[in-house]
Amino acid sequence: QLPSGDLVGPIRGRISRSSDGGRTWREVVDAKFPGQLAVFSVLRSGRWLVGSLETDETIAKPDGAGTVEMTQMEMRGGYPIYKVRGHFYNYRVFVSYSDDNGKTWHKGKPFTGPLKWAFTSTGHVIERPDGELWLLLYGCVTDEEVDSYSSSNCIVRSRDEGKTWGDPSFVFRTNPKGPDD
Repeated sequence: QLPSGDLVGPIRGRISRSSDGGRTWREVVDAKFPGQLAVFSVLRSGRWLVGSLETDETIAKPDGAGTVEMTQMEMRGGYPIYKVRGHFYNYRVFVSYSDDNGKTWHKGKPFTGPLKWAFTSTGHVIERPDGELWLLLYGCVTDEEVDSYSSSNCIVRSRDEGKTWGDPSFVFRTNPKGPDD
């Protein structure tokens, strides 16, 4: 919601606006998304944020990646448990911001948090009462997680209205470290 009370959000891949509580919508013609839309939020200040994904071309594709091999390991609770090899992801997240209702965008530095690769887990950013922003990510921390197609979740934070992101905390860790690790 904009400071004016209008609603704004993505509809069918375009930014649209409602001045009547969401009953009717019109496209914001001069607003454009800066990348592949994964997250859209409007901060209390009126700043628009868009989170997008991009591939990290600096990560070399390991031998055998892309040829997926699944092996059933056991049955648990009536469901098969598989070991999967050959998955390869090299995604990272970047957040862009606009202070002029989507006309121009400033792209932030791509990041993965503590993960080998990262996707966004939600379609919005959480803005806390103190102004701190939270963005939930998921991805793999270790090669074992990649091989088992398991993922962990973490929160990354911004304290400058979405310009930079860091200070990760795990929400869920697939294979948490033990006391002897």
